[in-house]
Amino acid sequence: MSALQEVSQHVRNMKQLQHAALYVRAREIKEELRQNVRKPYGELIDVCWGDPHRAGMKPLTFVRQVLAACLHPQLVDGDQLPADVRQRAQALLGYAGGSVGKSSGMKMKIRERQLTQTCGLCGLRGGYVELVNLDPTVMKYIYTLFSTDSCAPVLGQLALDLLTSPPQPGDPSYPLYLQETQHIRSTLVQNVKRVVSVLNSLPGFCCQPVAGGAFAFPRIHLPPKAIQKAEELGQDPDLFYCVRLLEEAGVLVSPGCEYGQKEGTHHFRFCIMAQEDLMEELLRRLTSFHTQFMKDYS
Repeated sequence: MSALQEVSQHVRNMKQLQHAALYVRAREIKEELRQNVRKPYGELIDVCWGDPHRAGMKPLTFVRQVLAACLHPQLVDGDQLPADVRQRAQALLGYAGGSVGKSSGMKMKIRERQLTQTCGLCGLRGGYVELVNLDPTVMKYIYTLFSTDSCAPVLGQLALDLLTSPPQPGDPSYPLYLQETQHIRSTLVQNVKRVVSVLNSLPGFCCQPVAGGAFAFPRIHLPPKAIQKAEELGQDPDLFYCVRLLEEAGVLVSPGCEYGQKEGTHHFRFCIMAQEDLMEELLRRLTSFHTQFMKDYS
């Protein structure tokens, strides 16, 4: 019996999702650009994922420093890091039993401390549940339920703890933390205004104001000819649009067909947590591409 025959028939019958090819093609384009293949753009703008660091946003220094000290505890004993960073890392290592490799026992401690606080850092996944006015007799069952759940990665829990209890005025890390967080907020506010303004000025676009989160999810009213062309290619219409946008403008976004959109509507999603200059370049490319696309299929 060959190795292939031992693979389940269900697995062999699985087909690649349509939109998966979009991300494969994006990797290929990045490699082509590295090999100096001639294209109408010099670099690919990837705003598909909820990763602000990929889009040029600077990580928070305090969070990275504490995590570095937790991963390399010798930093706690030195003087390379601010005193409050070292103190915080030492406290977190104490909760973790002296090493971030020891995840058991940490889960409940972190969760107990964070039931009434706010949430974390993209890429370092963690979470919590806020329980208000719950009968104490019920709480023991909640803790039992939590204890049977899979534990979030320790670094994600640590990052969540740091963001729910950040540096305070008077702490050595506070001035830089305040500067960095204010820059993130102001950048996000500016990007939201620009994205909504530019997209709603384009024919066929409808973008609701972004009230929270890291993504815009504009609706596109595609011309019938574009929808027909997508059907001929066996693609969802918004996937067809995203493929063209990737190939011709070097912009990677997620097609709305991934997110269970209402039948007969078309969208795409992209991360708006990006440096302002990158966002301006994205909007410039999108405007140029969309204008031509609508001419081609009108």
